[in-house]
Amino acid sequence: MKKPYLIAGPCTAESYDLLAACCEFLIKNCAELGVDFYLKGSFDKANRTSASSKRGPGIETALSWFEKIKKDQGVKCLTDFHEASQAATLSEVFDGIQIPAFLCRQTDLLDAALQTNCFVNIKKGQFLSPESTEHILSKVTELKKKHGNKNKVAITERGTSFGYKDLIVDMRGLQTMQKLASAADASVVFDLTHSLQAPNGGSTTSGTRPFAGTLLRAAASTGYVDGYFMEVHLDPSKAWSDKETQLSLKQAEVALRHAVKTHELGQQLKEEDSVFQ
Repeated sequence: MKKPYLIAGPCTAESYDLLAACCEFLIKNCAELGVDFYLKGSFDKANRTSASSKRGPGIETALSWFEKIKKDQGVKCLTDFHEASQAATLSEVFDGIQIPAFLCRQTDLLDAALQTNCFVNIKKGQFLSPESTEHILSKVTELKKKHGNKNKVAITERGTSFGYKDLIVDMRGLQTMQKLASAADASVVFDLTHSLQAPNGGSTTSGTRPFAGTLLRAAASTGYVDGYFMEVHLDPSKAWSDKETQLSLKQAEVALRHAVKTHELGQQLKEEDSVFQ
């Protein structure tokens, strides 16, 4: 049975020391569980609620930090980007690049990402239904043929807007997305951190971390998830962004263990889903 993979690290690449410490901890836990791992961190949070919020170290500084971490710890690294012109530069260091949720339909970004040799993770916009990912994945298939490459691609569920200040994860959507992703030779990732967000709750995004275990186990138990995404911080209360949804090291350790254990059960049980057709 194929093990899941993990994309994890601080929301914002606040410092080299933060990235390195989280990386060392996550590498150890992933190795013990046999999980493939990408260290993530954003060099620029370009869609913060407030203009005065900290955005990140910038592309050049982040490149130097991640390059050193890759050399020292032998880890694969991933970051998100907002401008097509950044993709080629990022691909010189990063193994994976990510399309932010708000930009998941931007053809120029997808095209630029698929011209690199990177793993491409596409965050499903919170304004889209699971069924709507069909159009993103169709676009990806066309662009891969155009460039003649074989990039690994993932589509990530991070909740759908419900009302004005909440996100809801419809577990049926993971099955829908898996079917669409399989047709496009892509995988499905469940984003725990951003599924816990409560957007538009004030000058910063709030969240509901106490539901982390419930959501994670529910998603893993469906059997229709290939990988997991979670943001991890040494002290979430002091994080520059998403402080109410990032996980502490201890919380991340428990979450990863729960994900792997429930993932295995979900993979076994989904084989019986054909009886419901």
